[in-house]
Amino acid sequence: MATMSVIRLKEVAAEAGVSIATTSMALNGSSAVKPDTRIRVEAAARKLGYQKNSAAAVLSSSQNRNSRKSVFIAWLTAGTLSSSGRLEGAFREAEKLGVQMEFCNIRRSNDLKAVIRSLYARGCDGVVLGRGMALIAGQEDWSRFCIVSVEEGLFEEGVDVVRSSLFRSTYELLWRVREVGYKRVGVCLREHDPLHPDDATRLGATLAFQTAEMAHAERIPPKRISLMHCKIAEELIPWVRKYQPDVVIGFSGAELWALRDGGFPVPEGLAYVALHVLAAERGPLAGYQDNLEVYPPYAVRVLFEKIRHGVRGLSDHPQQTLVLPPLLQGESCPRLN
Repeated sequence: MATMSVIRLKEVAAEAGVSIATTSMALNGSSAVKPDTRIRVEAAARKLGYQKNSAAAVLSSSQNRNSRKSVFIAWLTAGTLSSSGRLEGAFREAEKLGVQMEFCNIRRSNDLKAVIRSLYARGCDGVVLGRGMALIAGQEDWSRFCIVSVEEGLFEEGVDVVRSSLFRSTYELLWRVREVGYKRVGVCLREHDPLHPDDATRLGATLAFQTAEMAHAERIPPKRISLMHCKIAEELIPWVRKYQPDVVIGFSGAELWALRDGGFPVPEGLAYVALHVLAAERGPLAGYQDNLEVYPPYAVRVLFEKIRHGVRGLSDHPQQTLVLPPLLQGESCPRLN
């Protein structure tokens, strides 16, 4: 009598066009998987007649619970010591998950091999590639670790990435300030030549919003502002005087201080909202919480999910987890309250 072949997880993954880890997380209801990906995986499982091995799942769950406290991960950055001060959320998330986490800043690219050897010898289960790692991580062997990145540049190398949904967050911020009554919305972007990919995305969101939501007479051309603080005021003030926005969307607190120093009463005469609000600026500033404070907990959670499912090395089908930063209230735009 012919026996029916057992459909394995890797066959479902191949049918859905995603990694085995993503397939496992999707079928186990993990929040780290995007809804459209979960739907595709579930459809592939139904098509192939995949049956979850309940006994194996129970054993795996039991083993994960018993070994949870022994998980060890490392957060690596390259030449950015200041990053350690923004990882409080990551350390809290690791503690909540019962994970030991260590921060390591690599000052010289030549030190990376030694760091990798040391982490492996100490039983490190996974690493998060943080700021600056996209420039030095591409030639190393990551097969021994579970790996996640917060730098988009590593996505094409097969690394799962946690990043901001820049287009969506910019569009929703513009929609929000429009909803509370601001009509003339001026957007400032950082000056790069060529334009930085992040700002190119924000520019696209701004132009799309203006076309869809604003009358032609209300549209203000976006302003590219110098990265040098000493030049921000001399570039920003003439633009504000010429186009007279009733709210300015800037990058950080630097534009707010420049507006006030230039004689514009904020928020009495002109509102200001920032794309990045640091913890220390939450009183005076309104806008999105800085991404470097938002990404880390998500990255730790995604990495932990991958470790639980035994994933190691690079992926043939890397996934992106998109994060929408929370909108914070501040005195520079009280009408957002």
